[in-house]
Amino acid sequence: MDLVSVKSQIIVETNKFRLGPALFKLQPLSIGSATKISKIKGVNGAIVPTLGSAPISLFEVDTVIAFPLTLKLPLLFSSESFEDNDLGYIMQKSFKECFHFADIENQIVIETLIAGSGKIISAESHPSVKETPLIKNIHEGMKFLEDHKYTPNKLVINPDIAESLRQREELKEKLQSYAMDVIINASVPKGTIIILDKDHAGLFIERVPVEIKDHVDYWKDQKGFLLRERVVPVVTDGNAVVVIQ
Repeated sequence: MDLVSVKSQIIVETNKFRLGPALFKLQPLSIGSATKISKIKGVNGAIVPTLGSAPISLFEVDTVIAFPLTLKLPLLFSSESFEDNDLGYIMQKSFKECFHFADIENQIVIETLIAGSGKIISAESHPSVKETPLIKNIHEGMKFLEDHKYTPNKLVINPDIAESLRQREELKEKLQSYAMDVIINASVPKGTIIILDKDHAGLFIERVPVEIKDHVDYWKDQKGFLLRERVVPVVTDGNAVVVIQ
């Protein structure tokens, strides 16, 4: 194993945790700093305009200029780690940190989906049923997509309700019949479920895919790598997204 292999494995591990390509149709951007996207006016949508800002609604517009956001995270180690060629330690620590890099993207993706959804269903509870929301809320969400001629193929949930829902045979049969992909991720707010049609909900604009470069922090006398990407998710058709919360 050499340093090139370590960098390659870090990118592979980072991509395992990312939600953007899993929940949106990928649209590479090969040139320029932005791209113009069309949508239907009067149908909800959303985008994060700048890093650190909240998503804005696209309900009133039929086009939007999408500027990819630059996401980055340094992975730093002592100089001794490199002098001693301790690549196993460097790789294992990097694997733990790359989760946090993916989480930056995932938070933006989930916030954008929630802000751009075409329908928000209030989660119901029942004294004799341990999970909230109820299965009927999920059925209602799936029906909303179908009523708009879309196919619910992704269900995204927080780990707090994943186990109880997993035990419901009725839901398992329903998900299997639709060949729905269930994604469990802590970026989803507790008690929240997102149902969507990945093929129609929106686009994941990717100007620069996840890359890794050498990085030095002279102030801390550390060196290592810089994980970086330039991406932005855009919900272009909220009628392909339902949120239960």
